[in-house]
Amino acid sequence: MVINAFAAMLIIASAATPASAQAAEQQPPPVLPEIARAPVSRETAERRMREILAEPQASPDSVAVLRDLAERVEDQNLAPIIRYNAGVLAMDANDPSAQELFREADRSSNTPAIQAAARYNLAHTIIDTADAETPAEALDNIADIDQRIADYTRAERAFRSTLDAEPAHIDAAKNTERLRQRIKALRDKRDQIEQEQRALEELADQLEQLAQEQQQESEQNESRSQQNEQSPEQADQQAQQQQQSLSEQTDQAARQSQESNAPEQTQSEIERAQQSQERAEESLAMGDPAEAAEAQQQAAESLRDAAQQAREAAATKRGEPAESNPQQPQSGDQQQPPNTSEQPGDTPQQQTDQPPQAESAEPIQVDPLAEALIDKERRERAERMRYLQKTRRQRVERDW
Repeated sequence: MVINAFAAMLIIASAATPASAQAAEQQPPPVLPEIARAPVSRETAERRMREILAEPQASPDSVAVLRDLAERVEDQNLAPIIRYNAGVLAMDANDPSAQELFREADRSSNTPAIQAAARYNLAHTIIDTADAETPAEALDNIADIDQRIADYTRAERAFRSTLDAEPAHIDAAKNTERLRQRIKALRDKRDQIEQEQRALEELADQLEQLAQEQQQESEQNESRSQQNEQSPEQADQQAQQQQQSLSEQTDQAARQSQESNAPEQTQSEIERAQQSQERAEESLAMGDPAEAAEAQQQAAESLRDAAQQAREAAATKRGEPAESNPQQPQSGDQQQPPNTSEQPGDTPQQQTDQPPQAESAEPIQVDPLAEALIDKERRERAERMRYLQKTRRQRVERDW
């Protein structure tokens, strides 16, 4: 009762509010000036970064703290190092911001070692993100293969840009060539799947035509049975010849379905159509057009079902939903991979099994702190990799 009475009082008070007061209440509140966060000295930022790097397990909170430090540190020469280490922690924490952090570290740094390390790890995060759900060898449709080619192309560019910063980076050079080989293998696989897709669309067209002709034969024999023709011998002979021709075309379609790796359901429906056609031929030979018409009707339905399944399989090979597949095949349309002219792409999530930046064979003048942090990160990452091998899910072999 108290709450209801209080609500009633509020309603009454609101109703009594002058119109000018209501208009004032509807105005947006004034925008308060943004309060800048205090800058952080280099010494404080170094100490905090070392504390976070020494933590046994990375977390998204650790990454956020490092990102904040990179923005607030007074000595901006330290910011790229902080961002790079934040990217490494993001890899360990499966944080999707790892790629962005490596890009920021690369753009904000003038140190070749930091740039090379950031680009090298960026390439691995792109690959790990792409392969996280489905390995490249398991891809089975054109759309997914095109996307993987685009991802690998971005990663390949990142490895090549590593060589721009550190020409003696042997691992980056090897990985560049290995990714090129992977891309070539995917393109070959894409061509094969596209050939299968076109064959399935041609098979679907053939089956639909056969179903239509078989349906017409069924209707004609049904009509003959109802008319009770007195001299059906000539009509029976013609009907048998037409049915034999359709049966031969169906046999040819069955062979084509095997050659095009059509789904088992498609081949099974063609088999049912062949069995119905055999019954139709037997009925026609015995002078029973009504029985033949029923068998021909069943054959037509099986052929239509086979055509539909073949068309859906072709759509699946393109990577499209079966419902969106047009009735007429478009085998002449060449599908091209997505545009890969952009810089290494923004993909959402990454794994953590890749090693960081390798050492250069040639000495480069590097900030002593940067060099120490990279060495520290390399040792700790090696320890994490050994730990992950024992405790995490099975790792994907790296052959790029």
